[in-house]
Amino acid sequence: MPAIRQLALVLPAGSHYNYMVVESLLRAGQHFIQYDVQFFNESAGALDWLLHHDAPVQAGLEREWAATPIPLPNYRSR
Repeated sequence: MPAIRQLALVLPAGSHYNYMVVESLLRAGQHFIQYDVQFFNESAGALDWLLHHDAPVQAGLEREWAATPIPLPNYRSR
């Protein structure tokens, strides 16, 4: 059984260029990707898909992540 079975990619709505870049990378590595890949505009939908609609587990993960936010790089300020 592979270590990765599903990959959820969250890209903001309207980021068409980023979507195309990721699609081309996935296409280039398709021989190595043996799992389901889905794109989402928000993390809640991605979690729902990954966790197979297991609401208690999803709520626990969202609480855990909210308690320790990850700072994102600010690329727009360059």
